[in-house]
Amino acid sequence: MRATAEEDVRRQALVVFSDGEVFGAGPFVGTATNLDTGKTVKINLSGSFSVVEHSDGTVTITSHGSVLSSLFGTITHGRTVIQLDANGDVTSSTTNGTQEDLCAELADP
Repeated sequence: MRATAEEDVRRQALVVFSDGEVFGAGPFVGTATNLDTGKTVKINLSGSFSVVEHSDGTVTITSHGSVLSSLFGTITHGRTVIQLDANGDVTSSTTNGTQEDLCAELADP
């Protein structure tokens, strides 16, 4: 299935701290579209996230709320922590919450 997503982020706050940490929060509502059938669904990805780059080049990404994984076609609701090595490769990922199969929802007529 081919799909695309568009979002409305006009009311999200993004803060960059002096130590380089990035924090974002606020409403994040979008539309996912199945390009083969034209079916669309509204997706609510509201919540907060932070990105912290460590002195060794590794990065910790933490999110609270809902996160869209375009790789797996899922929306995760809850807390997610992703660790990246200095090359940007994922070394660990943990999630406490539930997952929604966006591909299955878009596939239904």
